[in-house]
This record gives sequence, structure tokens and C-alpha cells, in this order.
Amino acid sequence: MEAFCRHLERAATAESVVDWDAQSAALVITGLGDALPPPLDAVSGLNELLCAAREVTATQMHAAWTPEQVNAQLRRAAELAGLEPARVVAVAADLHSADGQGWGPAITEAACSAWSHKTYSVFN
Repeated sequence: MEAFCRHLERAATAESVVDWDAQSAALVITGLGDALPPPLDAVSGLNELLCAAREVTATQMHAAWTPEQVNAQLRRAAELAGLEPARVVAVAADLHSADGQGWGPAITEAACSAWSHKTYSVFN
């Protein structure tokens, strides 16, 4: 699970989508669609949350840029995490201004650090 979270974080800091996508081969992907192993299976909504988080990037990496789909998955992930969906989408929109293809410039380390602090304070 930690590798998956690091993989998603690297999507935000990628300078080359091609390189980031090529690194995906190193990510062990198992159990897509399978039940979570114990004791994770006891966490209500966790599997749905993980699927929504994955879809925020996965649908956009290999398909046309559809911001409404990203927002829908981000809202769903926020709902499942017990967060305010509109606020999560607003924070995300504030952090990334995409170009016409859906990928703007890579997020700097400073921006990523500020995002971590901003996200923590907004959501807690």
C-alpha cells in the first residue's frame, strides 16, 4: 500500500509522464478487483477509496483528458474518506493548473511540501 501511495504521489511530481508511466512496471499490481486481505477487509469503504484514488490518475494516463471524470473520482475518494468533496476538489484545483492536454508543468518540491501542509490543515 505504501508503494501505491508513493506511486500516486510521483504522478504529481513527474517531469516526464512517459518516464513515470514506464516506472509503473516496477509497481507490483495485485488484487485489482479482489477482496482486501485481512485485517484490511474489516475497514469499511477502504477498497472503494483505493479504487477511486487509483482512478484519479489511471483513467487519465491512458485515455483522453476528462477533468469531469477526475473530479468525480476525487469527489468519491473524498466522500469515502469522510472529507468535504467540494473542498478537496477546490484544493486540488488550486494546486495544479493543467494545460489543454491535462498535464501542466511538474509540481516543485516546495509546492509539494506546501500542499502537504495545506492538505493536512484543511482536512484535519
